[in-house]
Amino acid sequence: MRLKLPSYALPWQIIILPLSFVLFFGLDAYFTLICIHRGGDERNPIMELALRQGLGFFIFIKKMLTIIPAIVL
Repeated sequence: MRLKLPSYALPWQIIILPLSFVLFFGLDAYFTLICIHRGGDERNPIMELALRQGLGFFIFIKKMLTIIPAIVL
């Protein structure tokens, strides 16, 4: 069975918008880590807790909180 897309769905809504989410995730994570390295702090309590667990866990949580909405979108 083939998935039929609604006639009003444009290619940018299906492909580019979710990919933009993922791109902005990468930029957000990168700039957050630069700020923290320069003496800043994470103001989001959930991400601060993830950062305390380690860099890999921080990236994983940030990625999941971005990719799941991108899939839903």
